[in-house]
Amino acid sequence: MAEETTETPIELTNAQYNEAKVLEIEAKQKELEEKFKCQIFPIALLKETGGKITYVGYMKKPSLRFQMSYTDMLLQSQSMAGEMILENCIIKEESDPETYTATDENSENYLGAIKVAQSMVTYAYNKFKKK
Repeated sequence: MAEETTETPIELTNAQYNEAKVLEIEAKQKELEEKFKCQIFPIALLKETGGKITYVGYMKKPSLRFQMSYTDMLLQSQSMAGEMILENCIIKEESDPETYTATDENSENYLGAIKVAQSMVTYAYNKFKKK
């Protein structure tokens, strides 16, 4: 009778896990860009610095009009403006609920996702100064 061997599963470090997860996220991002015919921004939330990627979400790039509305809303409230982008751009069916659920218990993840949403809107700056 042959001797049974059991292999001990190799435990990945957080860095190794995240590296593999990033490849998975990038592949899904490309798939969604083809499906939706627009630029997709992934959200990868960590519980703590150096920790494993815990929750993943995907957002469509907001339209120019929507970015203009966001810019106007920034004058009133930065967090509400970020929430507006997150709520309107998140692809819920492809994202972990923790990336878009606004509850007290989930506030850390939700606020992290809002921060990512805010970074989607970028501006060009004039290099020349008035003389």
